[in-house]
Amino acid sequence: MLEWRYRVSIMEFNEADTPAIGRAIYREKIHPTLGPEHKGKVVVIDVKSGDYEIADRHITAARKLRKRRPDAFTWEEWVDVPVTYKIHTSIKLVKRD
Repeated sequence: MLEWRYRVSIMEFNEADTPAIGRAIYREKIHPTLGPEHKGKVVVIDVKSGDYEIADRHITAARKLRKRRPDAFTWEEWVDVPVTYKIHTSIKLVKRD
């Protein structure tokens, strides 16, 4: 379960790994802790540390996370919504598996 943390911390981070790492963190660490009250909320994840924020809006979650992790490389997931966005220097629509 903590394999993603080990992998990111000892290897040079590669932007191409962001979707796989972000999805793994969301599925393994975050999603199991969420309840029905979180449906439709956004989760912004720092894929390097595994730290995350949950809020009603992306900008709110991103700002809170960046206060703690100013150098965060982020991935966004919406709780129980079948589309996600990759967030970094640009925004790209990515279809979820």
